[in-house]
Order: sequence, then C-alpha cells, then structure tokens
Amino acid sequence: MLERIVTGMSDRVRAVLFCASLAMKAAPRGSFVILLLGAVQGAISPAMVWVTKLVVDQLSAGTGQQWAGQLLFLAVGYALLVAASSVAPALASMIQGNVNDRVLHRLNMNVFESTDRLVGLARFEDPDHENQITRVRSEASHLTRGVLFMVVRALQHCVSIASLGVLASRLHIMLPVALIISHFPIAIHTEKVRKLTFDLEERLAEERRRLDYMFTMSLNPYLAKEIRLFGLKEWVTRRYLQQLPNVEEPLWRLRKRALFAGMGASAIRVLGIGASLAWVIAQGLQGKILAGDAILILGVVLHLPESASQLVRIWDETGQLAQGAARIQSFLSSAPDLPVPAHPRSLPPKLSQGIVVKDVWFRYPGATKYTLKGVTFSIRPGESVALVGENGAGKSTLVKLLTRMYDPTAGSIYYDGIDLRECDPQEVRRRIAVVFQDFSRWSLTLGENIGVGDVEHINDHERIVAAARKSDADRIANQLAQGYNTRLGKPFGGVELSGGEWQKVALARAFMRKAEVLILDEPTAALDVRTEYELYRRFAKLTQDKATLLISHRLSTTRMADRIIVLEDGRIIEDGSHDELMRAGKRYAHLFKLQAEGYTSRKEGTGGASKDREAEIG
Repeated sequence: MLERIVTGMSDRVRAVLFCASLAMKAAPRGSFVILLLGAVQGAISPAMVWVTKLVVDQLSAGTGQQWAGQLLFLAVGYALLVAASSVAPALASMIQGNVNDRVLHRLNMNVFESTDRLVGLARFEDPDHENQITRVRSEASHLTRGVLFMVVRALQHCVSIASLGVLASRLHIMLPVALIISHFPIAIHTEKVRKLTFDLEERLAEERRRLDYMFTMSLNPYLAKEIRLFGLKEWVTRRYLQQLPNVEEPLWRLRKRALFAGMGASAIRVLGIGASLAWVIAQGLQGKILAGDAILILGVVLHLPESASQLVRIWDETGQLAQGAARIQSFLSSAPDLPVPAHPRSLPPKLSQGIVVKDVWFRYPGATKYTLKGVTFSIRPGESVALVGENGAGKSTLVKLLTRMYDPTAGSIYYDGIDLRECDPQEVRRRIAVVFQDFSRWSLTLGENIGVGDVEHINDHERIVAAARKSDADRIANQLAQGYNTRLGKPFGGVELSGGEWQKVALARAFMRKAEVLILDEPTAALDVRTEYELYRRFAKLTQDKATLLISHRLSTTRMADRIIVLEDGRIIEDGSHDELMRAGKRYAHLFKLQAEGYTSRKEGTGGASKDREAEIG
C-alpha cells in the first residue's frame, strides 16, 4: 500500500512539473500571476474568519470612540476581503483562458514535432497506434484545460488549510488534525476508483473506437451515398446500439461498486466534522472559550473540511492528469519508427546507375506471412518498368519500400549503389515523385493542390502551370471561374471534381517535382479513354531521363513501359518486354488476352462486362 501511494505521488509530481513546464514556457508572466492569485484566494477565507472573530471580540469589549473606530476599520477590511473574493477569481479566469490558448498551441507544436520523427508508415498502419492517438488527442484537450488551474486550486486550498489550521491550533492542536485525518479514507477510496477506472478505460479503448466508428459512419460524406442507396441507416444505428452496452455496462458496474465503497469513507468524514462541532459546543457551554473564539472555531469547522474535500478531488484529478501527462510525454518522446543514421550518406547529384532491388523479403510488423519473397530487379535512368499482379501480390508494398516508408525485413534496396538504410529518408523522397492509388484530395486551391508536390515552389505559378499541362490538368483550370485560385473540395465550400479530374491533379502534383524517379500507381484508373490515350502518347516524353515504375491493372497501359514485371504471391514470375512476354505465352500473355477478349466482347454486346471483370488483374 505504502509503495503504491509513494508511486502515485511520484507520478503526480512529474505530471505537475510537466504541466507547469508547459505553462511557464508558453506563458510565463500569465502563469506567475495565476499562481499569485491562487495564493491570495486561499488566504481570503481564513482572513474573513479571523476578521469576524475580531469583530465579535470588539463587540463584546465595550463602548467608546476608540471602540467605534476599530469596528469601522474591521468593517472596511471585511468589505475589501469580500471584494477581493470576487475580483481575484474573475481575473484568474480571464488570464487562465489566455494561458490555455498558448499552452494548447505549444502542445500542438510538440505533437507536430514528434510526428516528424515518425518517418515511416508502420505506426500509422498499426491499430494500437491509432488508439493511442485518439487517447492522446483527448488527454491533450483535458491537459490544456486543466494546466496550472489544478495547481492553482491546490495552492489555494493548501494556503487555506494551513491558515485555518494555524487559527484553530490556538485553541487545540488536535482540532485541525482531526478534521484533516477524517478525509484520508475519501482520498484512499478516490485513488482506488481512479486506478480501476483508468484500467477499465484502457481495456475499453478498442470498443470505444468501434463505437465511434459506427457513429461517424452515418456522418461521413463519402459514405452517405451508399448508406442511402443500400438503406443502411437503420442497420448502422442498430449496430451502434448493439455495441453500446459493451462500453456502458462495465462502467456502470464499476460506478456502483464505487458508490457503496464511497459511502463508508464519507461516513468517517461526517464523524470527524461532527466530533469537532461537538467539542466546540461543549467548550462554549463550559465557558472555556470566548464568543469570538467560538465564531473562529465554527468558521474553521465549516471551511477547513470544504478545503480538504477540494484537495481530495484535486488529488483524484491530478491522478488522471498524471496518467494523461505520462501518455502524452511517452508519445512526444517516442523513438523514430525507422533507424536514421547519425551521419547519413549523401546521394550523388544525379541518378546514374539506377535503382536495384536485391533479394528483398518483407513482412509487416506482427504478421507471420511474408508479403515479398526474394524480389530482385533493377530500373535504370530513362527506363520505365511496369509492375502487374493480383491484389495482395506485393505491388503497393514495393512502393512503400522504394520510398523508405518501411525497411526490408531482409535484402536491400540500392539508389546508385547506396543502401537506402544508409541515407536520410527525406533526401531519398525528395528524389522521388509518386502518384499513389489512394492519392490525397486537399481542401486547398487547385494551384496549391498541385504545388504541394514540391512545397518549396508552391507559389511558383509558372511551374504549377507547366506541371498541369503535362497531366492535362490545365483544362480543369481553364473551366474554373478563378482558375488555379479556385478552392477544391466540399469541406470548405469548394468545387468538387470528378474522380478523373482529381487524378489529373494528382499526376500534375507528381510532375511538379523535378524528380529522378517517378512511381505511378494506377495513374489512369479514373481517366477517360481520350485522356488515357493522350497520356500514353506523351508517356515517353514525360518520363524521359527518369527511372519510372508504373503499376496498373490495365494491361493496355502497361504497354507504355519498356519492361514488364509480373508479381505473384510476393515473387517475380516473369520479367521482359510486352512482346517478349506475349511470345512466352505464360501468365502475362494469358491475362492480356483475357482483357482484350473482354473489351472486344463488351463492344460487340456479348456479355463482355463479366468477362472483363474476370480478366481484371486484382
């Protein structure tokens, strides 16, 4: 028990120091003033009790001019204390709001800085990390609202208890001691409930996320069409209500246990207060204390338990703060998810040898099955290589490895003979332009949507226009009222583009970057036939002097490449030009013929749609 109490106090001290450090760095003057006002507020109630005692003693002392002057002086002093009791909290509240804003800003900046250390994707693709982010965001909001405020309240009530204790001890030392000790059971009970609640919340984190997911499904604009089309509204609501008891019932059982246990602890506190009042009454009846002293003791008995109760609540809140602060500190100090060398090797000014993937094996963290199994191939500068294969064959995983979002489990990837693990990931990525299959649709202007491909030149209008021309996105700009200054996306009332138009924007974003390596993941998936043909016709020019990796389910698109690599179950089963693979008559040739037959059948109206789907790779 003692060890747990000491550990709990240590955790709380670290949390308070963490919060105080945040506040003092974000708003030093405001934080100091708040602490000073907290001490002032703590001294006001004892001072009012003491002035009341003096007034009663003065009234009992007699009459006279000096007597009246002293009473007037005490009345003015009491009025000033009443005014201070109103002004100090209001002033503290105003300053606290400003401190909170600044602390939130600083905390957000710390979170941004910590995510910079996560240079890969492993954490972001881990559900446990998503749970942690959800909790950290919640704790950060709570921490911001409670920063310094809890410390100020604790200081206020400590000053109040100390002052009242000094006043009461003038008559009997055990009086304040008894009142304070009677609150210990409440403190112990509160600490136990807090620990049980925290442990339960940890266990329920996954259930809460499932519950939140079902709730936000009905609000998600991207799901709204299918929810209404398929009549899923009632089904989503029903699933939400079915999952709700998984969160509510365990919490309800814990709250009932806490209620009955808390009643016993409260009974001890009531006995302590009752015994103190009985002692005061007995002393008064026996004439052992003066009227002013009786008033003073009654004031202590009324105010000290309240301050002690507030300290117990603050103790509980500080415990919650300690766990939240520890979680945030852990998140802010998390180590990089990929090893970054202290002295990374610099890449050559220009790609000359190309990229070599050598005997690469890879499996995702926590997985037992390898996604890639001994993959070896190369891409020379100016060469385009197409990668085809069914879903799950490992195509997207290869893109993540080439951009060093992950490191191979075994084997190596070389950029001009230099292992990517020896390089700074950011330098590697500056050399690579990628159009992901699930590319981002920023709620920014059209120009900014393209410019983020090379953020250092986001205001270079000529460069943005040149990139847009390469992907045919300049046609979109010409159709918009404000051209490249038109905001896109519905979240802020912008123009919503079609899927094909968004894909042109994503392609322009890739062309914005003067990269040596170009990776196109399904670059024509949403494009119409004419645009795809235009891209095909200009492909050699657009990829000139670049090492290009093209991933596509449309085998007509892969013909643009110099070489085609076929992946199956994480292994390369074919590698060659389109003509070479067609002559070999293996997997690629079979799939190409199926797609061609499906297209022909669809044109002839002979049920080709089903055949085309059957022929689709992935």
